[in-house]
Amino acid sequence: MESQNIMGVKVPEIESIEVRRGLIEREYGLSNSSSRVDSTADKYEELLEKIVDAAETQTKIIRLLNEIEKTKRRVNALEHKIIPEMEAGLDKVSQMLEEREREETFRMKKIKEMQEEEA
Repeated sequence: MESQNIMGVKVPEIESIEVRRGLIEREYGLSNSSSRVDSTADKYEELLEKIVDAAETQTKIIRLLNEIEKTKRRVNALEHKIIPEMEAGLDKVSQMLEEREREETFRMKKIKEMQEEEA
């Protein structure tokens, strides 16, 4: 069984197997069976191939859905927790920088006043 990469998700790729057999391979005699047995065997083998294909498709869908759910959880975490925390941190840093700038401006005015008084 090989795997296929679909948008970063590894999904199994089941090789189709040939389950259809000829009359000789089915190992029952033609003399003691009817054409209905042949028809039923053909339909069963065809159904078996379709089941294998459906199982592969189902597995791919389940894996992709699981990956979508993981991605949704990550997006929600980003939108509702990480980004707001970072924005709050950014606001806090901005406020601190503004406060420092005001303090520096005040200090510069005081220094200028002191220099003018000395002169």
